[in-house]
Amino acid sequence: RLLDPELRKLFPKGVNLDLICGLPCQTPESMRRTIRKTIELRPDRICLNYMDYKPEVVAHQRLMPQNKIPNGYERKVLFLTALEMLEGAGYVRTGYDHFALPSDDVAKAMSEGKMIWNSLGVTPGRYEDILGVGVHSYSRIGPSFYSQNTDVLMEYTHAVTSGKLPVWRGYQLSKDDILRRKVIQQIRNYSSLRFHEIEEEFGIVFGDYFRKEIAAIRELEKDGIATLSDEGIVITELGGQFANLVCREFDVYAT
Repeated sequence: RLLDPELRKLFPKGVNLDLICGLPCQTPESMRRTIRKTIELRPDRICLNYMDYKPEVVAHQRLMPQNKIPNGYERKVLFLTALEMLEGAGYVRTGYDHFALPSDDVAKAMSEGKMIWNSLGVTPGRYEDILGVGVHSYSRIGPSFYSQNTDVLMEYTHAVTSGKLPVWRGYQLSKDDILRRKVIQQIRNYSSLRFHEIEEEFGIVFGDYFRKEIAAIRELEKDGIATLSDEGIVITELGGQFANLVCREFDVYAT
């Protein structure tokens, strides 16, 4: 049990628990049972991810009963069910789909504006580089370079035993990529964005550079998802469930 003091001593940096929202046959009642058990275990951090249904990439998902997979509305209900219970139990929402106890380093980093979101979820921001180990894992080295290991086990093994990097593909970010990453980070992590901070860091006029994106966000503003002013963007309480839609407007790779 995670509550065992002797067990917790083995994890001085805290215990993280990942949960999936939107699994086949998942209902609000089953989600409540899951969250009640989670609260009982009392992990320091919780990642509540939506299931990413991509059977063309993850072949075994084709075995899932299609008529039992919650639709978009039902997934939001499941997430809100978990959100209300976790916040009621004292957890802080750290970013879009993560939660932490107030005593955890991630919650403290969020209050200090140091929290970072990467492939490991939200972190206290003490590091940003990641070295992926194992098939299919991916890495970030420096501010501009990403790579992904091969997902074929034999190729991975051959590369490693030959003293080579098992990298399948890589990508170098442009200045525009880095700028957009920072904007998305701020909105996703802190539900707000101050234009002048981006302008000072990247030497742009936000309204000119992101003219098209601001026009799109004005449409989201009509739905009560965000508020837009001369100073910046603020995600509303309602918009907290749809911040990804605001981020999407800044993502040139979104499909």
